[in-house]
Amino acid sequence: GKRFEEMGTTLSNDALDAQNNAQLSTALVATGNTFNQIGNMYGEQARTDIFPLADRLQLYQGIMQQMPDIIQIEKSSIQQYEEYAQRPEKLEGISIAEIAPRREIISHVTFAEINQFNKDKVDDLTNYMKNFLQQQIAFYSEITECLKRAYANFEKIPVSSTVTTGMPTSYSQQSFKK
Repeated sequence: GKRFEEMGTTLSNDALDAQNNAQLSTALVATGNTFNQIGNMYGEQARTDIFPLADRLQLYQGIMQQMPDIIQIEKSSIQQYEEYAQRPEKLEGISIAEIAPRREIISHVTFAEINQFNKDKVDDLTNYMKNFLQQQIAFYSEITECLKRAYANFEKIPVSSTVTTGMPTSYSQQSFKK
């Protein structure tokens, strides 16, 4: 943005005065300001969408990385129970009938929590991503609008048809629309 502003300021020098020079100078300064504004927008945007999303994803990732360990502990407790059921003499002062209901409760609660987590995970991550992408769409739409305003400043400047730059000399606003 700074280079556009500098060029616009340089063109505003009275010694360089030419037809439509003031309009070109103003358009270049406005373009520089636009790019500076867009740069600031990028700096601010991350705090509102990607940083919160990354924090949420990291929390879910940490929980998901622990799931195999939780399942392994549950498997171990089932194996331990089955071992005690086959060799009740290993139980000291407790009967297998006393252990069975507690083991079943713990097993049901563990799997209920895992199932609930999986349901919540799909809902949450879907909503997180939809929100993030909506914010990105709004962000890039705002950038597009800024660029269109900068472009409009150049559309106001008459261009000689004898000048060739290898690029078309005029675009209509319709060329930006789908």
